[in-house]
Amino acid sequence: MGFAVSLKRRYRLVQGEPFHRAISLFFGSRKTRRAVETQKFGRVLGDRSSPLSLAPNGVDAAQQARIAAILDENWYRERHALALEDDAMLHFCEQGLVKAYAPCPEMAAKDGLSLTHWAVEILIRNGIKV
Repeated sequence: MGFAVSLKRRYRLVQGEPFHRAISLFFGSRKTRRAVETQKFGRVLGDRSSPLSLAPNGVDAAQQARIAAILDENWYRERHALALEDDAMLHFCEQGLVKAYAPCPEMAAKDGLSLTHWAVEILIRNGIKV
């Protein structure tokens, strides 16, 4: 992993933490950081093989499987200017469902970001909470 990616992960890990805890986490051991990542985010950051245990807005594993079937990660990452190390699935679960972002170009409205009214209906009928 590159130095810049490591710094980004550490920065994301310490956001919202009190100063003394942020310093100890930022400079702490890898084992400690991974444990805190798992506790805070439900997975190890940057590890695409570790599943999300539960996204903040309540997306469970069954919904994640349905989302994965329709989410075009490359298109979504490009539309929302996500870095390669950022997880498109996590971004969609945390923000996309709340803000009604389109998961693929076929469901996008004219603005290229938001869902069309029929796409919302399709997601709801497939058991995905919007």
